[in-house]
Amino acid sequence: MNDESIQNKNVMSPETDRYNSKKGIMKNFHNDNKLKEPLKLNKDDVLGLFEESTLNYLNNNQKLVSDYDAIINENITYTNEEDQINFWNKLKGIIDTLKKTKNKYPFPELKFGKSLGDLEFIELLTKTINYACYSRTEDELKELKEKLTSIENITDNIFTFPKILKDVKEDALLAYILAEGDTEKKNSLDLLKTTTCSLVPLIQLPFTKENKNYDLNKEELNNILTSNILLHYFKNNLEKFIPELNKKIQKNDDLKKYINLYLNNYNIYFCDLPESIYTITIHTGNIYVHSKYLVEYYENKMFNIINSDENIIIREKIILNIIHEINHGLLRLLDDDKNKNFFLKSKNADSKLEILIFKDKIDETITFNFSGNESGNSFDYDFYKGYLFDNLFKHEANFFAEIKNIRDEKEYDLEFEKMITETKSKNPSETLINKFKKKFVFPRCFKSKLFGITIKDE
Repeated sequence: MNDESIQNKNVMSPETDRYNSKKGIMKNFHNDNKLKEPLKLNKDDVLGLFEESTLNYLNNNQKLVSDYDAIINENITYTNEEDQINFWNKLKGIIDTLKKTKNKYPFPELKFGKSLGDLEFIELLTKTINYACYSRTEDELKELKEKLTSIENITDNIFTFPKILKDVKEDALLAYILAEGDTEKKNSLDLLKTTTCSLVPLIQLPFTKENKNYDLNKEELNNILTSNILLHYFKNNLEKFIPELNKKIQKNDDLKKYINLYLNNYNIYFCDLPESIYTITIHTGNIYVHSKYLVEYYENKMFNIINSDENIIIREKIILNIIHEINHGLLRLLDDDKNKNFFLKSKNADSKLEILIFKDKIDETITFNFSGNESGNSFDYDFYKGYLFDNLFKHEANFFAEIKNIRDEKEYDLEFEKMITETKSKNPSETLINKFKKKFVFPRCFKSKLFGITIKDE
């Protein structure tokens, strides 16, 4: 079928009419930006390109329309204008009640896996503020109130954003009120400043490697996440944080069902996350990946910044971040307490692993200490064999790109050691495309805690 006949078919398609309408909404949300000069694409440019290519893909794969039409429609809904003002004023009024009280209030609960309606959010915000008034010191409450009283300096009215982004802002505000420590507070506030994200989920992102198809989609993610190696490391980590895991997971097929459940019920979006947050799972169950990976993807696609085969580095950075977050998601699905309350934090059953010491890939005398009570840190420590992956080189990306084909842990250990040996021997120079995460900010989700860096004695 030629391009003209495809175009005529699309014009006549009711489904296409709806998606053309959605495309207009998305262009308006992203300010209808024009493409900038080469090498200067910004977050709105790439999110617009991603949304357009995704909608075009749906238009040409009508069997998927029914799967995603309701999801996209929900994502692009807004609170009506009158309620936007009313709920925003209620939110500020609740913040104004911050004052120390001796009245005992229970720890708030947020069910994992569902979005909040506006009224539900206001009610939960009230409970969270009440708990803070009871549990925080007067000095802590003074600081909290000073910051939130000027919330307009942090974010526009959160009820004026499309639902998929409003969910992020609500999550961030609640997290800030309950935050412990300066790093968690800062990351929560930075997340609250987020202004844009993709309004369509990750459905199909084309990649090639050595002229072979390596497209990123849910089918491919499922193949990776349910591979022998990932099942091993997911289960091994979950056992540390869920003492009674064997009541639900006795064999690999049991865990596969939960992974399938997660991929079927929740989606992955690209978002202009704060610089130190690479990926995050919020209370809705949806995963948000930093849009800077899309910037790299489209700059390379449009301006040939790197060799096409090295595009696999971008793919694997996205996938490795998703793997990290799926570990969090599985913990929430399988742990009854954390499923009932997203606010509860993880606790490693092995007290000996409260601090994990990661080592540099090139110089193992340089080490980085992280909390072992954070399930993401614990997973990464085992999966990366104790090495800190602050960058990702082509041969490393090629290794992870084939992980679904590795048969067992013994083979994984052997191939991983070969990869690390190559990294040490080549000591490759790092370019922008190799940057995976900041060296001193290891966690990819802000609930991880950084303890510091040490250098071993010679």
